[in-house]
Amino acid sequence: ADLNQRISVLTGLNIACTQLISGRFEGDFSISNFGNILIYKSLHNQTVEKQVSVPSDSYCLYLLADGSEPFLAGGLEINQRRVFVLPPGGSSIVVCPGNVTTILVKISRDEIMHDDGLVDEAAEWFKQLDRRGSLIESDALVERLRSDVEAALASAGRKNSPQSMELVG
Repeated sequence: ADLNQRISVLTGLNIACTQLISGRFEGDFSISNFGNILIYKSLHNQTVEKQVSVPSDSYCLYLLADGSEPFLAGGLEINQRRVFVLPPGGSSIVVCPGNVTTILVKISRDEIMHDDGLVDEAAEWFKQLDRRGSLIESDALVERLRSDVEAALASAGRKNSPQSMELVG
């Protein structure tokens, strides 16, 4: 419960984690805040189920770090070619196997809807998302998102240390 509370406070998301396989739990979590965009990167040694609920003012994107094995979000496999998107007020169950690095990006609704580079069709797609989430399956877009997120994390690490937690239980 302490882990769930700490992650929820730091991310502004309601995330409840349950370890699915018994044994010693070790995790490495980092959070980088860029104002309207927050990036939460996690790696743990055990399979974990996460109940994720998104606040009404944000979108949430789940993607894999480069080289990681797939995980499940909303019952769908998230691999290197897919990003799972939850809308404002949405929720889903995410199952992450041990030793898989996942990245969650929380973006304010205003940041997405008022982005001058967002075409009308994309803005409409975001507005129409089901509360249970949906996939982005464009190889070019998914790779661009992943490289932009990794670049932002690297930049944050050079400028000021992101908040990190190491947990052993």
